[in-house]
Amino acid sequence: MLKKNKELAHASGRFQLLCYKEEIEANLRTPSYSGVELLDLHDYLGQGTALIGLLDTFWESKGYATAEEFSRFCGPTVPLARLRQRVFTTADSLNADVELAHFGAAPLAEATPEWRIENAAGAVVAKGEWPTRGIPIGKNIPLGSVTVDLSKLPAPHRYKLVVGLRGKRIENDWSFWLYPAAAGGAGSAGVLITSAWPEAEARLAAGGKVLFQPKAQDLDASNPPISTTPIFWNRLMNPNGPWMLGIWCDAKHPALAGFPTEAHCDFQWTDLFAGVHALNLDSLPRELDPVVQPIDDWNRNYKLGLLYECKVGSGRLAVCGIDLNGERPGAAALRKSLLDYMAGNRFQPTAAVSAADLGKQWVKA
Repeated sequence: MLKKNKELAHASGRFQLLCYKEEIEANLRTPSYSGVELLDLHDYLGQGTALIGLLDTFWESKGYATAEEFSRFCGPTVPLARLRQRVFTTADSLNADVELAHFGAAPLAEATPEWRIENAAGAVVAKGEWPTRGIPIGKNIPLGSVTVDLSKLPAPHRYKLVVGLRGKRIENDWSFWLYPAAAGGAGSAGVLITSAWPEAEARLAAGGKVLFQPKAQDLDASNPPISTTPIFWNRLMNPNGPWMLGIWCDAKHPALAGFPTEAHCDFQWTDLFAGVHALNLDSLPRELDPVVQPIDDWNRNYKLGLLYECKVGSGRLAVCGIDLNGERPGAAALRKSLLDYMAGNRFQPTAAVSAADLGKQWVKA
């Protein structure tokens, strides 16, 4: 695990920042709430160590968040959007009411609220504005609504809704993911898709390709459930709470070419995590490097996988802990992306694992 120390710290930190943003914005959107107080912004080394801070114990940056980024959602004036979802298909429309929380030194005499949608390259693909108006001190100040027909945008793709006040250097943003309404035919020719290990083992022994999806009920307690929120303090102080710190993934891996992602956990991943367990790789060869790796609490520090690939004799195997047959549009997109990769010539795993060692992972298989 040591070789990935910096990558895992950065990925878990980006997920932490995302969760802080959600909590603070929810507070600012709630009419009856009068403010927010964070327990701390820097790490605390007592009570088993709590690496809860956006800053380290010396109040210095950890390298995954900047003051400018934080101030977009935690500052004197914060634009807010009420988004019911972050994952869409091209059959959907994006509809969001937009408001403002303004606790600056004085009301703003004239402000022109505006919005835009940017693609991953930063190009504007849709935009609009609302009438110029005065902004009083207070919260829940309505600015207007955003409605965008998503059928006109390329998919799969990650987009960003940006709302701000023109010329005021006040902006906030929210990522969302767009997938085709119909995922299309996945290139699964020659790939066996199964949750039955004996069936997978037979195909691998014959030199075939297998996508294996273990069922949660076939996994023992060493394969912990995935959480959609990170542990706040530590596993010792939260023995019954979530123990995950997000995920790290190889965002440039061809298996994820049709599933837009950065190296850290975000809403397109958490949308797929219901009932999902991480796969414990501690007993498998060290060379096995997962494509998607859940990040365990540092006290336990399991080496975990959510998606990985390996050679098994003359066969080639991909293992995915996410139910790719679910109704979520992201599941269909991830399934197509993975199968298109496996059906092609780029599917050439380098780490070798024996069928016997893999079979031990599925206790009821």
